[in-house]
Amino acid sequence: MIRSVSILLALLGSGPAHAHAFESGQDAYELLLQGISQPWLMLPVAVLLLGLGMLTGIWRTEGVIVVWPAMIAGALLGLGLGPFVPQVEVIWLMGLALVISIVGIIALPLPSLAMAGLAALATLLPSRFLMETHVFGELPLPFLIGMGIGITTCAALAAGVVQATREQIGHVAVLIGWRALISWIGAISILMLAFELRPV
Repeated sequence: MIRSVSILLALLGSGPAHAHAFESGQDAYELLLQGISQPWLMLPVAVLLLGLGMLTGIWRTEGVIVVWPAMIAGALLGLGLGPFVPQVEVIWLMGLALVISIVGIIALPLPSLAMAGLAALATLLPSRFLMETHVFGELPLPFLIGMGIGITTCAALAAGVVQATREQIGHVAVLIGWRALISWIGAISILMLAFELRPV
């Protein structure tokens, strides 16, 4: 059963199997929407960013306000400098997602600077991963802007849901529930890491 699940996860999003394809005649709005969708469609990226958002909400009820600039900075660096730095592999994303899940499970009270650094790293790596092998200037600017929006909002939306439930319900069980839920991010990360590191 576990093996079947891990194979399915890997097939859904273990890596960039195809380069970004653009149809002739696409306008800026279409390219923007296509870029926004990219983080949501690539499973390793979505897992990492959703985990980051959940951790942010667990860390502080208004934690997203603190780390939002760091998220944007990480995404911009990944998209802007991506062609000049080594390609990011799935195991990097899943390794970081596992670390994030552990921090969330134990609700580690990280200092603001440390949390901001973690948030920046957790948006930088997916940004570079989504750039694939494209050279500088090859991807349309609206598409790049869309990917940046998609990366930051994916994490921010998850953080917002956690914050809203904590503020509206206000019971300690809510935080316990989110800490339990973020453990699934760790479980998915372990399965995908196991698949990526399997003997060929």
